[in-house]
Amino acid sequence: MKRIFTTISLVLAAFTAQANNEIYVEQIGSGLVLDITQTGSGNKLGTASTPASIQGNNNVIEISQIGNDNTMAFKIDSYAAEVSMSVIGSSNTVDFKCGADGTACGGHKTNLNIEGSSNMLTATVTANDVTNSINIHGDSNIMNMSISSKATNTFNVTGSDNSITSVQSGVAGVLGHSITLNHTGN
Repeated sequence: MKRIFTTISLVLAAFTAQANNEIYVEQIGSGLVLDITQTGSGNKLGTASTPASIQGNNNVIEISQIGNDNTMAFKIDSYAAEVSMSVIGSSNTVDFKCGADGTACGGHKTNLNIEGSSNMLTATVTANDVTNSINIHGDSNIMNMSISSKATNTFNVTGSDNSITSVQSGVAGVLGHSITLNHTGN
């Protein structure tokens, strides 16, 4: 009987450990190559009050969250960064900031792919020469973008009950602001 109880306790402990994949990153420096993959339920990168933070120039960042109940609070303050984020699963929340705290950010490319239902994306970008590609596939998505910079934006949203808000302001530069929206769904 004691052996069965010990086995059950170890199995329950393993399920509890798998359900909470929490990571906090604070990186200062240039030339970073960062690749984070979280798989399972309860994946968390940063928090709303203490987002994961990357500072420095010419950084390459890849973040993947695969599972349910994923949350990501991430900010970048740098020039010439390449950021790729993939969130696959249901009940996802992504809060992304670039230069939103009055710090330097510019000349970067962001590619975000969200697949699943009940997703929410909030992005605040204060930078120049930014290229954003946002792809959302799923149901009940909400996307709020606030961009005060010269930016080229491509939004592809597929699914039902989507709410898309994008405000782009600031100096447009020679080529101006650009938003391309491809939307399929209700």
